[in-house]
Amino acid sequence: MIKGFVTPKKYLFDINANCMIQLGIEVNQSKYVDKIINFLSNTVIGLHLKQDKQTDGTDIITHTFDDPPIFKLPNSINKNQNTVQQLSEMFISNYNVPPTTRLGSIGYNNKQVVLNISHSVGDGGYFRYIIENLNSYLCNNSNSNMNFSNIPYFPNESTEIFKDFINKSPDPITVWWNQSKINRVYSKKITKAEKISRSKPVKCKYITMRLPLHQLQNYSNTNKIHGLTDSLLTSIYIASNVHNYSDSLNFKFDDFISMPVCVDLRRYMQTSKIDFSICNNFSNVTPFSSISHNDTVATVGRKIKADMFRLMKERRDIGNLKSYLKMNFTKNNEIELDPKNGCGVELTYTGPLKIKDPITDAWMGHSLNVRSSTISLMGFAIQNERGKDE
Repeated sequence: MIKGFVTPKKYLFDINANCMIQLGIEVNQSKYVDKIINFLSNTVIGLHLKQDKQTDGTDIITHTFDDPPIFKLPNSINKNQNTVQQLSEMFISNYNVPPTTRLGSIGYNNKQVVLNISHSVGDGGYFRYIIENLNSYLCNNSNSNMNFSNIPYFPNESTEIFKDFINKSPDPITVWWNQSKINRVYSKKITKAEKISRSKPVKCKYITMRLPLHQLQNYSNTNKIHGLTDSLLTSIYIASNVHNYSDSLNFKFDDFISMPVCVDLRRYMQTSKIDFSICNNFSNVTPFSSISHNDTVATVGRKIKADMFRLMKERRDIGNLKSYLKMNFTKNNEIELDPKNGCGVELTYTGPLKIKDPITDAWMGHSLNVRSSTISLMGFAIQNERGKDE
């Protein structure tokens, strides 16, 4: 019998917020669908974990050898909706399973597969690792009998991987959503009734833009992206100010720029140490810069990016893992978040998913069900050897 472990606060945060992430995969022939399902079922640890509430009131995560929940999905939602993105969004909306059943599930049709797992046991960097190994598994006949016996039963947690550094790092000032000096978006039309209703969970909404990489202004003559992070940060800052002050006679820009930026902590690990046990391994830093009337958009971008690198050099991103230990929960294990301070804005960019035939397309999605609000600018790229670069 494989024992479990007491549910960490980080897990409780993601589980109770129904914070799930999706990896959608499309192939050129239906014969590869079963292979992908077999690969995911044997490598993704979250598909074999579930939340068990004990009689003594403790909450534990246990491993099960049972097959994960797998759902047959329609080949197309309707005649105009058959992309892997649309299938992923439909899957999370209609086929989500409770954490007491499993922390993940799989959906599929004749040429598409969707992995849906709790954010507590996965992130964007994990999806990139899955795609990298899935490419080899599908393309190499020598890997068709891949040995899955080395896959561990439980994830290797960031708090253990970076334990020595965390013990020596300074405490974070506070978790970012409780910081007063960050850029936020405020509702102009919220009513008293709506304020009351905000105590209830709401599903997030998406606005999605998909475009070839070369159409970005940050695409250089050397076929590379440059200055993307600072451009994205300044775009969030400008957009939030325009929203907050657009109908005001006293339009202004906040005299500071500050927002959380997600950081993949795998950057500090040796490549040889990264495997399927490294499931959720990200944190964030919250760079800050004052802004004067003499600043240009370019100088603001450079200053905020410089502060981001300063914080990462000081390993503040690893130190921020302590903030999860400081979270307060209600008696129902729901995190106590104060929604009165507007909507926080954040940046998270995963980088490229490099796909190979027979994989023709991929998608990453994110869904949550929370009492607080965040506007997140999320990005990733899809690249293949045939010239696809979106």
